[in-house]
Amino acid sequence: MLPTKTISLDDFITYTGFDRSECINTLEDIQEMGWIKNEQNGYYLHQILKEVLFSKIEPSFEEVKYLVEYFQWQMYVGDTDNTMDKVKYIDYGIAIFDVLLKKEDKDVQLLSLYFANQIGILNDSLGEVYINTRDYSKALQCYLQSLTVRVKVVGSEHQKSAKSYKNIGSVYYYMEDYSKALAYHQKSLAIKEKVLGLEHPSTAISYNNIGLVYDSMGDYSKALEYYQKSLAIREKVLGKEHPDTAQSYNNVAIVYFYTTDYSKAYEYMQKAVDIFQKMLPANHPNLTLVKKSLEFIKSKM
Repeated sequence: MLPTKTISLDDFITYTGFDRSECINTLEDIQEMGWIKNEQNGYYLHQILKEVLFSKIEPSFEEVKYLVEYFQWQMYVGDTDNTMDKVKYIDYGIAIFDVLLKKEDKDVQLLSLYFANQIGILNDSLGEVYINTRDYSKALQCYLQSLTVRVKVVGSEHQKSAKSYKNIGSVYYYMEDYSKALAYHQKSLAIKEKVLGLEHPSTAISYNNIGLVYDSMGDYSKALEYYQKSLAIREKVLGKEHPDTAQSYNNVAIVYFYTTDYSKAYEYMQKAVDIFQKMLPANHPNLTLVKKSLEFIKSKM
C-alpha cells in the first residue's frame, strides 16, 4: 500500500481504512523491522525494500483495483471541485502508475491506461490554474508530468501527446522563451498534421500558436504565413462568421499593421469587427477592443 513517496499517517489511515491505533501499531512494528522509515512528514519505504518489492511482487487485478479506483476518484476534477485540493494526489498517482505500467497482467495494464488518463487530465487542469495565477514554473511542471505519462502509454505521436506539447509550448510563450515555445508548438503541429490532417480546427490552432510566437519574435513574414494558414482552415471548416475566424482576421490585421500595410490591416480588422458585432453585445470588451483597433488603424492611413 505504501507508495514511493513519503505518506502521512492520516493519509495512510484514509487509504487503508485501518483503525488509527491499529495503523500506528502496525507501522511501528514494520519500522522496527527496518522496512520503512519515519520522518516528520510521514513514512516511506526503505530504498532496498522498494526495489525488491517492485521487481518481485506481481499484483493481481483484484489486489490493485481498489487502490487504483480510489485514487482515480480522488484525482477526478468535477465542475464544483477545487482543482488545487487535488494537488496532493499527483505524486501518489504517478508512483502507482509507474508500478502498474511494469506489470504484465492485462487487466492491470488496462487499468493503468485509465489511470494515466486521469493523471493527465488533472495535471492539465492544475496547469491552467497555475497559468491563470502566472506561476509558470509550476504550470510547466504539471504539463511535463502529463507529457511523460502520455508518452509512456500512447507514444510521442498521439493526439494526447500533441496536447501536452501544445500546453508546454504555451507556457514557454508566456515565459517569453520563444525558441522553446516554437519547438514544442511545432512538435504538436507535426502530430496534428499527421493524425488529424491539414484542414482540422485543431491543426488551425497550432498554426495560430506558431504565428503568435513568430509575431512576438518580430518575424512578421513568418507570423503572417502561419496566421494565414490558420485563417484558411477556419474559413473553410468553421465558416467566415465564426469567432475563431474573427480571431484570425484580427491577428492578420495586426501583422499588416506592424508592417505598415494599413489598408490591408484595416480590411482584416473590419472583418473581425463585423463578426463580433453580430455575436457579441454592444458593450462586450472584445468588441470594444477591435473597434478601437480599427479606429487606430484608420488614424494611420
